[in-house]
Amino acid sequence: MRKKWLLLALFALLALVGCSDPVQDDLLHYVNDEMPELVQEETAIIDLYDSVIGPNHQDDSITYQTLTTEVIPQYVGYMDRVQKVEIETSELREIHENYIDALHLQHSAFLGVVSAIEHQDYGEMDAANAKLHEAGKMMREYQEDVKSLAEEHDVQLKK
Repeated sequence: MRKKWLLLALFALLALVGCSDPVQDDLLHYVNDEMPELVQEETAIIDLYDSVIGPNHQDDSITYQTLTTEVIPQYVGYMDRVQKVEIETSELREIHENYIDALHLQHSAFLGVVSAIEHQDYGEMDAANAKLHEAGKMMREYQEDVKSLAEEHDVQLKK
């Protein structure tokens, strides 16, 4: 009789484990464990970029120096760390890959700004700004895709 109860309990436990949602588990790990430090790192890099661009622009040499010695090298390291994030499910992996594409486009834009300064070419600067705009759009789409996936799999995201 005891063996029947143990066997029944084991089957009940396996049934509960079998009902778990791998996307939900993956997403929870992603938003709670993988991304928080990376988001902080990206924010710091973008803040550094913003400190020498637009209304904060002082002169081209400061912008050039900051981009080439700080922003771009830090961003390359950041992209490497983002690419190493381990993702188990195809649904989340696809969204994450779109984010990586946005990062690569933004990196290309940073390089375009450097090139525009080197060549004093306003056309290159316009092209770099267009890439920055598109990368920003892609990042907003990534955020919306994460929110949608969270809603589909009953994951509450905090802002």
